[in-house]
Amino acid sequence: MESLLSDPKLGPEMFKLLETKLKQTSAQLEETIQKNETLQREMDNLRTNKVTQGGSDDTHCCNSKKELTHLRSEKQRLNSRIVVAESSHDDQTSQISELKQALSAKVAEINHQKAQLKDYRQALASSRRDASLDCSGRLASLPQPESIVPSRHSLVPCLPKRCRDPSAALTSEAKALCSSDGILYFCDRIAWYSDADLHGFALSPASIYHVASNGGPESWTSNNEITDLIGQVKEVFYHGAGHKVHYVGTFKCAMMGDFPTLDFRHLPNLIREELIRMTLATPESANIPGERRKMRKLYNNGDTKWTFMALQCVGFNQKLYDALLAARPKHLIEAETQLPLKRARQEADNGQTHGVGKKAKKTPNVVDFDANVSETEGSESEI
Repeated sequence: MESLLSDPKLGPEMFKLLETKLKQTSAQLEETIQKNETLQREMDNLRTNKVTQGGSDDTHCCNSKKELTHLRSEKQRLNSRIVVAESSHDDQTSQISELKQALSAKVAEINHQKAQLKDYRQALASSRRDASLDCSGRLASLPQPESIVPSRHSLVPCLPKRCRDPSAALTSEAKALCSSDGILYFCDRIAWYSDADLHGFALSPASIYHVASNGGPESWTSNNEITDLIGQVKEVFYHGAGHKVHYVGTFKCAMMGDFPTLDFRHLPNLIREELIRMTLATPESANIPGERRKMRKLYNNGDTKWTFMALQCVGFNQKLYDALLAARPKHLIEAETQLPLKRARQEADNGQTHGVGKKAKKTPNVVDFDANVSETEGSESEI
């Protein structure tokens, strides 16, 4: 019985069933009482007839005695049933009262657990935020570059959208101007803690998942992508506004040390999806919705990890940037000439020219710790 009561679905149903049974028993008891009263009236009528008629008719008297004996027996039987029914009614009433008390106690316990869960979630979110902000502060404490580095928002795109291999798109002149360690391009896996930060970080799956195929089992292999880059100085490219490829500067790849890891849902949506794609070993498996959902669940639950790499800004290769601009495709140049007018129109629509109106949306590769980590996966908004 207690197991039924503890069930939040079956408890109320059990209560309704007992209440229905109580009503039925009460109806039966009322019917029995009415029958008893009817028999009592018949017995009174028989007594009256006997006094009126006397003992002239022995046969009738004999029949009346038999009927009287039968009625008395029936009365006793009905009285016994009434006693049993009343006792059962009392037992059921007591049981229902106990069920109500147990149900009320269980509801109070559930409400208390809900309140504790809410407090735990708030404390967990606060601790994650504090740890992540500490990570931001330690990243910002890295040495600043000696030369002036332009703001990322002032740089214009130099390669088309979704360019998966910038090294293949560079001219021989641009390649000759790069640092000796070459270029670094983590498509949608480079981020900053704020728009003003010079130093950023890159992410990579700690392991690569291989789906089961040809009757073989699924498997995981270690990913050394970041480990192999530590200590190198790279010319870094990243996806900026409009998903066009930007050159952002010269960076040194460094380990993040014991920096705390972010909650997966704290990462910008583009980075989350790119990590999931990179975790799946083949493009075919990355295009399977079921496999992507599986990886997303593993990351959300903390069952799959990723690695951090600090990108310490050490300068800006102006000659490389000029060469990239000189070799830009025609459509990028035309888009850039229209960009100031588009920005002015957007600012006017948002009321930003007068300092009022809508809040400017953060760039997609900037972590926003004020966002709600319980947002629906795959939404357009950041974390």
